[in-house]
Amino acid sequence: YAQSLRPNAKIGYWGLPRKDHTGPNSTTASIDRLILACTAIFPDVYEHNPGVNDYARLRRHIETCMEMSEGNTPVYVQASPRYKQGSQGYRWLHDINEFVNDQVRSALEATWIDKNGQEHRVAGVGMWDAYIFVKMYTEGWSGLSNDDRKELWNALDHYHVECMSQMKIAVDQAQPAHEHEQDEPWTVSGQKRTELAQAAGSAIRKHHRQQRSRLVRVLRAKRSWRSASSAYRSARSSYRKAVRSYRSAMKRAKGNSKKRRAARAAPRTARNGMRKASRSYRSARSAYRSARRAQQA
Repeated sequence: YAQSLRPNAKIGYWGLPRKDHTGPNSTTASIDRLILACTAIFPDVYEHNPGVNDYARLRRHIETCMEMSEGNTPVYVQASPRYKQGSQGYRWLHDINEFVNDQVRSALEATWIDKNGQEHRVAGVGMWDAYIFVKMYTEGWSGLSNDDRKELWNALDHYHVECMSQMKIAVDQAQPAHEHEQDEPWTVSGQKRTELAQAAGSAIRKHHRQQRSRLVRVLRAKRSWRSASSAYRSARSSYRKAVRSYRSAMKRAKGNSKKRRAARAAPRTARNGMRKASRSYRSARSAYRSARRAQQA
């Protein structure tokens, strides 16, 4: 039905074939009829093993996908820099080099040769991420200002740009060798593009590290300021209660009795605590403002 409405569109099912469909000992139900009915397939290469080299496993997955479609259907691989552990959701981002090696290069370098000797490769690689995860997994999100939230969005944007820059380098390097041999000017141009992309990626990484470092300092200073502010308000409340208790005790006590001396001591202790909390509050507020000015410089 979808193909009849959009005959020129590439239509398929996201994530099919799944990894359990392409395993060497797969016992899942056959999806051949679905795959052959698609005009494109969109298998994913998401992986949730940070620090582990999954290149070979994911490359075999994509090569088997091409074999299942008999090389007649374009394969658009879906990659993601996010990963989850257990039931905690997509909280974390991969190291960019690991993301590119395990997911992007494995897809770009996957090949399948049909019975006629023709080599097949993927038609493209896409990257997926969702900004909602920043809101879902940032502690204290509801208490952040709009500027703080904007900084978190910007940090994710820079991470995405760096991912895409490294993906572009991988795409340029994965061009079939015969294209380089047949078109020498293209080879020189491709090398130049690679060098420029590498230089741009290096500059983006440096900027990203600096921005993240400034943002971390601002958020830490703000948390410290809020904590000190809360402590100051609590100490101020304690002091006021002690003053009221002192006045009440003074009305009941006479002369220089022990009750009067004890009543005088309580407000002094509370006042000293309030002053100490006030100093901490002013210091934390000053540190936060300095961090904000450094971030905006």
